[in-house]
Amino acid sequence: MSPQIQDNNIMTKQKKVISNKFVSVNQNIRKGNNNITNVNSNNIISNITPKKQNNDEEILFLRKENLELKRQLAECRKAQNDSEEVIILRNKLAELEPLKKKIAEMEILRGQLTELNALRAQVAEFNAIKGQLKEMNHLRSKLEQMNSLKAQLSELNKYKIKAAEVGNLKLKIEELEKIRKKHEEQIKEYKEKLMNNKSKQNITKIKETQNEDEDEDEEDQSETVKGSIIHDGNELELLIKKINKNNNKLTLNLLYKATADSDKAAAFHAKCDEAKSSIVLVETDKGKRFGGFTTCDWSGDCIDKKDENAFVFSLDKMKTYDNIPGENAIGCYPLYGPIFLGCQIRIYDDAFTKGGTTFEAGLNFDTEEDFELTGGDRVFKIKEIEVYEVIEEE
Repeated sequence: MSPQIQDNNIMTKQKKVISNKFVSVNQNIRKGNNNITNVNSNNIISNITPKKQNNDEEILFLRKENLELKRQLAECRKAQNDSEEVIILRNKLAELEPLKKKIAEMEILRGQLTELNALRAQVAEFNAIKGQLKEMNHLRSKLEQMNSLKAQLSELNKYKIKAAEVGNLKLKIEELEKIRKKHEEQIKEYKEKLMNNKSKQNITKIKETQNEDEDEDEEDQSETVKGSIIHDGNELELLIKKINKNNNKLTLNLLYKATADSDKAAAFHAKCDEAKSSIVLVETDKGKRFGGFTTCDWSGDCIDKKDENAFVFSLDKMKTYDNIPGENAIGCYPLYGPIFLGCQIRIYDDAFTKGGTTFEAGLNFDTEEDFELTGGDRVFKIKEIEVYEVIEEE
């Protein structure tokens, strides 16, 4: 039997008991009102309240009990009605159980649908990112192409710059070629003048004999250096001993003197290019005296020459500096005067105006200090230049 039916049966029984009791009480009330005294009410009163003896009190008591019973009966009826409604609701609830299951299933499906929508959103984001990545790869490819084009353009600009430089160099070469031809013509003119000048008044001969006495040798040396950059016999002896390794007879012929022959590079080359061995002497406006020796001639069109016998020197310090083995010794450039490489000595065209330069120590020649030959001056002004041809006689 279901709980609903059991509850209903119980309520029905209670209702019957209360109804019977209510009828009995009403009957007793009527008997009291009709003054029925012969009725043996002790049984009723004893069942309800045995202590009450007075009829009025009994009636009042019975009325109160009647009211209580009415109240209880009403509650029973109400409870019965509520019970019926509960049964109806329970039946409806039982009918709703499948719906609850379906609702639960739908909730599960709704959760799955939510997850599916989230996955769809993620897929959409992934597809968007995939599209962006594809676009980025496309842009990267374009960027690489642009960088390649940029590199090619940069290379092209370099070629353009080089082409422009080549064009400028061509113009400079043409200008230099014109200057070179001009210098060649000047050299040719100087050579012609030199060949026609039979008197050779500007040539000074210096003779040294190994068998002469020291006193006579000093007198001869003092005579030969008179009016020269070389001031005394000790300075001349420094150079002669360095040059004359075989103790042969040496003759020094003055080929070129800037104050007499012009400070032009063309004049120097015209008079000195054919000399096999030569000494170059330079005096600055500050009185510094230095120079160099080479066994190479000065002819050539912008070339450098090696000479293991070459050296540079300082007459002020009475020191010589040898050519570093394997290094070039002199530079033969038509637009310059004498050059001992490493820029130890470099004489410009128009020497009295443009002067000359020297450089740091240890380049091509074993000088010990920077600008050592000039006493510390990198750029110097020229007071005089002399070039002597060295003739060795066995």
